[in-house]
Amino acid sequence: MKILVIRLSSIGDIVLTTPVIRCLQEQLNAEIHYLVKAPFASILKNNENIHAIHKLLDSRTKIVRDLRKQNFDLIIDLHKNLRSAYFIKKLGVKSISFNKLNLQKWLLTSFKINWLPKIHLVDRYFNALKSLRIKDDGKGLDYPTDNKDEDAFWAYPGLTFNEDTNYIAVAIGAAHKTKVPTKELYSGILKNLNMPVVLLGGKHDSEFGDLIVNLTGPHVVNLAGKIPLGGSAVAIKNASLLISPDTGLMHIGAAMQIPIISIWGNTVPEFGMYPFYGSNNKDLNHSIEVNNLSCRPCSKIGYEKCPKVHFNCMNLQNISIIRDKIDNIITG
Repeated sequence: MKILVIRLSSIGDIVLTTPVIRCLQEQLNAEIHYLVKAPFASILKNNENIHAIHKLLDSRTKIVRDLRKQNFDLIIDLHKNLRSAYFIKKLGVKSISFNKLNLQKWLLTSFKINWLPKIHLVDRYFNALKSLRIKDDGKGLDYPTDNKDEDAFWAYPGLTFNEDTNYIAVAIGAAHKTKVPTKELYSGILKNLNMPVVLLGGKHDSEFGDLIVNLTGPHVVNLAGKIPLGGSAVAIKNASLLISPDTGLMHIGAAMQIPIISIWGNTVPEFGMYPFYGSNNKDLNHSIEVNNLSCRPCSKIGYEKCPKVHFNCMNLQNISIIRDKIDNIITG
């Protein structure tokens, strides 16, 4: 069977599709092709379960022409929006998609009525594929790295420790700012820690990382925007702990099977996108959130700034609770 999987973006969403890819390939012996936006293709570069990666650039007409030549037996749509529907229509191939639960998410964000099932997004994917008779193998997420990724982190000139050092990795960015802890919250968490800290993120997070370092101390190294995503994955893989908001690096941390302190702002774990370790592995996630806020969750994705201005979902976070979690995990 020749299958096209569609998930166009973004980092965490693509990583969350990897158990499906693995099980399709291993249990059906299927030839898996993956359609993704070109800037995110590197996430899948080392995934041995994928036969071919098709990179979407500007021309949808060209990619449709190329995809038609593959004569797919099935399309599995793990994006489920107008763009993925376009490709399904143009290719004219049988497709399977999943339940995005948009109505339930709207009820929760708009009226705080929680009718969301207690089920992770990955499990919803597998429920949608029951007709194929594949089952989740329980192994969790995949994010394989290579030697180039290793060198991007360990050979970075600003790094002052080696592979034998215990350190903490911290993701400091997200696509939407209402998911991101404030610099004051980060500095309060990281100040006076007795171990190195590595800040990770994209180029747009670099200046924010510098602000955190200035508020914290020399034990914190800002690598946000200075190493590629693969290098950040290596940094996470070798860390004793990852501290992260609801963002792509959080899911990479789960793929690496390391402990995570996930800090939640305007979104909530109930949306079904909390760290996923798989049923065969220990759940190492510790979710930290400000409960009983009448305005939370305000969005299933996020905003550039707090709609209520106060940003209490981050400003009211308890630093002492987070520090206690860090101590328990590190001394554990």
